[in-house]
Amino acid sequence: MKHLTLVLPDVAQVPIVTSLGAKQATLDGIGFTVVTFDPAAPDFASVMASVTSNGSDGIATIATDGWCDSLIRAATSAGFHGKIIAGECSAFVADLGAAETAGIYTLSAGWGPTSIGYAPKAAQTVVDQYEAAMAAAGNTQGVIGLAWVGYADVEQSAGVLRTISGDLSAPTVMAAMRNLKDAPNPIGQPITCSPRPFPGYSGCTPGWLTFVQQADGTAKPVSNGFVETRT
Repeated sequence: MKHLTLVLPDVAQVPIVTSLGAKQATLDGIGFTVVTFDPAAPDFASVMASVTSNGSDGIATIATDGWCDSLIRAATSAGFHGKIIAGECSAFVADLGAAETAGIYTLSAGWGPTSIGYAPKAAQTVVDQYEAAMAAAGNTQGVIGLAWVGYADVEQSAGVLRTISGDLSAPTVMAAMRNLKDAPNPIGQPITCSPRPFPGYSGCTPGWLTFVQQADGTAKPVSNGFVETRT
């Protein structure tokens, strides 16, 4: 890409994300623009008009599954032929069609249902448990989507609780989380919160996996393992 537009809901965190994105774009030697939309009434046709006018050949977003669906539809309607990075969204595969969304890029801090065929065995075990839980809840249609992110968070938090000997309380749990060092994480990198990988931010793993969507509905890794980007 020569020029990337980052599409964001108009919320308080936009200046923080804009600052990080601008620094990274400078390191990568590309143009960078941010376009926001009203989260209460998103107008992605207007967003794509802005993308077209600024000459971007790539768009990226941090959004919900529904917003990702709408942005991808608007990009198709606008005849956009550049790269699309759909953040951590994944439901667009089922919502819009696997063949129609082939070539779209996504990011993740861990392995998930659409990428499980490429994942280590330990991650496959966790995803199998998640899919069984979703089936038991009668929600097999929601397996591909952001429900996985919530399940992964709970699974990782449970791993922290298992490190605590004695009573579980707010102080002991917070102390365990804050002092984590190379804690096992089957679906991603080992978790280290002391020290934080990025001072001032809450994340406890530094790397991301990058995927490109395939016509068969799977997400194939593009990155060679977890890539740690530091600005």
